[in-house]
Amino acid sequence: MRRFSSEEKEKIIRFRKEGNSLYQICRNLNVKFKNKSSVYYHLRKNFGRSFKLVKIDHSDQDAIGEIMGLFAADGSSVPQSNYQVRFHLDKNEEAYAKEFAIILSKMFDKPPRLYDFQGKSITITYKSKLIYEFIKEYLNWNDKKTYTVLLRSLNHSKDFLIGFLRGYFDGDGYSKEDQRTAQFITTSKIMYNQLQEILSLLKLRFDSRVYHDKREGRHTAYYIILRRLEAVKFINLIQPRNSKRVKPWACSITWPVH
Repeated sequence: MRRFSSEEKEKIIRFRKEGNSLYQICRNLNVKFKNKSSVYYHLRKNFGRSFKLVKIDHSDQDAIGEIMGLFAADGSSVPQSNYQVRFHLDKNEEAYAKEFAIILSKMFDKPPRLYDFQGKSITITYKSKLIYEFIKEYLNWNDKKTYTVLLRSLNHSKDFLIGFLRGYFDGDGYSKEDQRTAQFITTSKIMYNQLQEILSLLKLRFDSRVYHDKREGRHTAYYIILRRLEAVKFINLIQPRNSKRVKPWACSITWPVH
């Protein structure tokens, strides 16, 4: 940790009182931002902690399942870079991104950051070792998460399993109005098997198919398909939040959920 002179310490305090960010203070002192911990030490010593610590609500199984479902479908992590945890969504899913950010804020007692990448995509991001390890308690994957992600166990409450299906469908599911279907797609064979097992546990009927793409660099795609009234039953059960994934027909018929 770099040692600052008395004059530099006074400058750190003055810059902060003037409303400068940590990044701006580092620039003013010619301190590389990767060495910001030295500056932050003096800021915290004089002004207290400038960010809110993460707290995890372990009681809401439905929300935990939903978070794990969306991460399994559309999440990524970079533990080497401040334990970044990311949820990736399309630009046209902005309303859903904001709604899901509220769920995350309640779960972790801290709001995530939302980034808009050139108007093409939205990323919901945390930098937290605690959240990264929390996700790893429920999910596991190898280097290529997309093709290897799986739930460590299916021994969870019904609320968790419903939440998981909701999160996964909001990320990697869709409905077809002309065929009256609700579908999942995954490139993880293990997740494909687990999704089928969860649907069976919830007494939902479905079809499945495997598409082997022979083009170079392509991976096998696994589809799970719920048809007509069974699709409606599924939609009523999981109550998806992402309006881009559900066609109006699927919400037009009520189905008793037991």
